[in-house]
Amino acid sequence: MAASVERYLAALDEQDWSGLAATLTDGDFERIGPYCDVVPSKTEYVAYLDRVVSSLPEYRLTPERVVSTEGVVYAEITESCVHAGEKMAFPEVLVFDLADDGLIRRIQVYMMQPGQEPDGADS
Repeated sequence: MAASVERYLAALDEQDWSGLAATLTDGDFERIGPYCDVVPSKTEYVAYLDRVVSSLPEYRLTPERVVSTEGVVYAEITESCVHAGEKMAFPEVLVFDLADDGLIRRIQVYMMQPGQEPDGADS
């Protein structure tokens, strides 16, 4: 696995924002979220994570499986937190594109929505 992705996942779990920032490129960085929302810079992305993740009680990130190919790393993770007194878990896949120096230049987030029935499912 790319060292920068391993450090990113650990830093996010620990809410170590400076450590996480060190895994991202300074220049051409973007994060594309599950709603096609784009965070266009490293600075904005770290601030976004600090604002969102820091507000989640008992936040944890658990890597389930990580697969690496040339310049791309796929991480299947579970993010969990407590909401309204109930522990909730969200399975996700993160796709990391790496720059030539091994730092992360792009992150795409794909989330599952537990507890939902697919359209057309028999009841």
